[in-house]
Amino acid sequence: MWRGTGLRPSRIKGLRPLRHITAQFTFKAEHAVDLESGALVGITVQPADLGDTTTVGATLEATEEALGKAPETVVADKGYHSGAVVLGLEENGQRAVIPEPKRQARNWKEGQEAERAAVESTRERVASDEGRELLRQRSEKVERSMAHMYETGGMRRVYLRGHNNILKRLLVHACGYNLGVLMRSLTGVGTPRSLQGQPSAGVLARKGLENALWGALGRLLGVPGSLQARFRLWRELEAGLCGA
Repeated sequence: MWRGTGLRPSRIKGLRPLRHITAQFTFKAEHAVDLESGALVGITVQPADLGDTTTVGATLEATEEALGKAPETVVADKGYHSGAVVLGLEENGQRAVIPEPKRQARNWKEGQEAERAAVESTRERVASDEGRELLRQRSEKVERSMAHMYETGGMRRVYLRGHNNILKRLLVHACGYNLGVLMRSLTGVGTPRSLQGQPSAGVLARKGLENALWGALGRLLGVPGSLQARFRLWRELEAGLCGA
């Protein structure tokens, strides 16, 4: 096993045929997405030979540290499903919406009553209308973030050494993604390329800047964000400036 300059070792992956003897030293990037906003809220870089059921704990800890609280509902694909994972979430007071992979009926043994109950409750939750809607949002927002981060974003391969350097590079990339999510919520456009194709790009940019300034001014003065409140505030400011 090769050890880099970071705190955690990378793993050797994908040995080629003997005439082209090369090895890839790999890490595994994993992130959590807020399904309401689409923003990235937790990012980890872990050894590549660890399975999803092993690495999900560290990602949830990073998410809890970033948000200041543990997420109430954890939605993931079937690669993260295991009895230990869903039981741990249930014991932590979190709802698991993780589909179960196709496999043979499990032979539950004595002493596994709690794990069996957690698996069955998760199965029922996945089959409900709410669970199907959450999984649909996961497919839309999580897969989109992965495409932007690692495919079009070019983060499948990095030329850095050490866990800490890779994590810092990934965090900077995630900040750019979250900035795009913020701009899309303000102006309806989240990337410069999309803004370039808009006939009213200047209007959209001005509208987003205007909304941001009004929001900041309203929070500063304690004024609600409604149009009526903004109009009254504008009149008061105009009257004050004219009176001065």
